[in-house]
Amino acid sequence: MRVPSVFVTRQRNENAYRLVGFSEYATALNIFTKLVSISNDQELQEMDEMIKDHPSLTVFTNLSRGITPPTSTIAETALNQEERYDKQGLAWMMALARVEYGAMVAGFTDIENQYHLETLGDDEKAAFKELLLDGVRMHYFSMVNEPLGRLVLKGNAGFSEAFGFGRRAIMVRSMINALAEFAGNEFNRAQQQELANINREIGHYADGSIASVSAYLITNGVSNASFDFDSLDLRGCGAMVRGIRGDLAAGRARIIRKE
Repeated sequence: MRVPSVFVTRQRNENAYRLVGFSEYATALNIFTKLVSISNDQELQEMDEMIKDHPSLTVFTNLSRGITPPTSTIAETALNQEERYDKQGLAWMMALARVEYGAMVAGFTDIENQYHLETLGDDEKAAFKELLLDGVRMHYFSMVNEPLGRLVLKGNAGFSEAFGFGRRAIMVRSMINALAEFAGNEFNRAQQQELANINREIGHYADGSIASVSAYLITNGVSNASFDFDSLDLRGCGAMVRGIRGDLAAGRARIIRKE
């Protein structure tokens, strides 16, 4: 896996926390993937039991149940008394690391292979699907209920707010695309349609975020015909950066060159 470089200063503690989290999940996924590949069934079972003996390694699921509409076809079904939303085991640890790692890669880099599905084992697939789908529900249904979302759709959000919202939209899209790639045939027609609708609406949020950033450049900038926009040092979510560069190239945004 290729790990992107990030510059962190004392004034940017948020980036430091993100970097630590990214490093932890990337390391966990790398180590677990290698460990599983060299272990036999008995060893895997013993590791699974060891993880289950530690409550601190519990993975909590269906965190979106408080905001998911009951009419949603992708809502998790009600649990019976013998089932719980707290899961334990090697598969759940690996799935959590894969979801968190892939979401960060999608939201902060231009790397296309975000979730490394080529290393996804059969034992992990069910857990990964459940956590990934929960991530889609959590982000999407919270985004549609946020007042900021309406500003983003109109292209009127602030610069940093728009960039953050757009990053979330790109993350959700990456999750939906991953689900379609490895588990698409496991959804019924109604679920496939709802996921397609979410993907389309998420695209509107991404476009609105790009429009908001471009509007900021126009409002706060003075055009300079000699400016080489290709030399602009924009870093962050690859999809957002490509959209902003596209607006600059098409003349929908301008760049300040302060003396």
